[in-house]
Amino acid sequence: MKVLSQQNESLDEICFRYYGTCIGTVERVLEVNPGLCNHPARLPMGVEIQLPEISVATSNRWQIVLWD
Repeated sequence: MKVLSQQNESLDEICFRYYGTCIGTVERVLEVNPGLCNHPARLPMGVEIQLPEISVATSNRWQIVLWD
């Protein structure tokens, strides 16, 4: 799937929005989009990003427990 970045959006924000996590997804998206690392951390509007199919295991998500 191809997406376009919004003004001042970061890659981890895009990954979280589409995959529900940043763990492992940012690295995979950078592998598929090698030129993406030439952009600043806050992307300009309209950068085309190819999002690969990634199956995200729910066990990789962090769980925060406030009280025992």
